[in-house]
Amino acid sequence: MVAIGFALFANLSENLIQATNIIGSIFYGVILGMFWPRSFSNVSRGPPSFSARSSLKFSYSPCYFRLGETITYLWYNVIGCGLCLALAGCLQAILGRRKELAS
Repeated sequence: MVAIGFALFANLSENLIQATNIIGSIFYGVILGMFWPRSFSNVSRGPPSFSARSSLKFSYSPCYFRLGETITYLWYNVIGCGLCLALAGCLQAILGRRKELAS
């Protein structure tokens, strides 16, 4: 079913490389946003980062199909990374306050 779905989507693109880049750019930005804080800082770790990635996977992926060609598909990497970092930071701030209040 996945292969048939990808084949139908690839039929709408100019070539197979472009179709692969479109699908990849929808998911790679969110993955980068999840691993970046873990690699370079202690800003967001564990549950906030995982929760941000999980929620963005389900809500961010349809953005390409809603916005269409108004944004070039390569910008979805940057947008996904930024959204994931922002959401993980917000969740970290909220969960950090909860732990402080509970202590």
